[in-house]
Amino acid sequence: NLVTSQLEAAALADALAAPDALDGARAATLGAALASLLRAVPTASQFAPLYACRILAAASAEFVAAFLGGGASATLLAGALAHGAPRSVRLMALTTLGNAAGGAGCREFLVEAPAPELAKLLGAALVAAGEAADAQLSLTAAAAVHNIALRLPADGAAEEVDVAVAAGLLRGMLLKDLHMVRDASLSAEVVRRLLLALGFVLHGASSGTREAARGAGGHGTEEALAAAAARAPEDARIGAIVDEVRALLV
Repeated sequence: NLVTSQLEAAALADALAAPDALDGARAATLGAALASLLRAVPTASQFAPLYACRILAAASAEFVAAFLGGGASATLLAGALAHGAPRSVRLMALTTLGNAAGGAGCREFLVEAPAPELAKLLGAALVAAGEAADAQLSLTAAAAVHNIALRLPADGAAEEVDVAVAAGLLRGMLLKDLHMVRDASLSAEVVRRLLLALGFVLHGASSGTREAARGAGGHGTEEALAAAAARAPEDARIGAIVDEVRALLV
């Protein structure tokens, strides 16, 4: 009813004004409510709720748990993260994804969404990162990939079986697909962020995974690094990161 709707709107406004002060119970309520709202409205109308989601996802683990636990990942994959979604909506969805993976709810990100959906979320971000014709979209997606890689637990470090399975799946995808850094059409900043993601993945990888990445039977990691190193004149940081990633392969 109208009174309930106005109270919910006021609660959301308060949360957005001070997200770090949001208590867990209220954050969980908002996460479930926004997941439900996304299911109820067409993709073209999702900019406003996703604008709120990207703020709360960075600040609250309880929000991320309730948001993803409420089925938001499937909704995003079917709409806002799809290639044909309105650009503004897709940007907000990618920002929400990056904040959920890299913020206070990074553990909940791996726990609440099923591993196959996590793989599809990462896949959507990787596809968008490769869309070099749209510099802002590509960079926003690369930031999401960066955050996912940054927060992956090291091989063997996850206590929960589901988290270990999800982390292993995502690590394997990243080791294969981050070879996109060889794409000369990507901006230097996108390449830099993706190289950092590759470094994070290798840093947490087992010795066997690293050996596969550097060996003849690997995924061409050295070839991708050599192509990325050619971009160093555009951004000196790229050369330094390539050297650090290579050191992880030794």
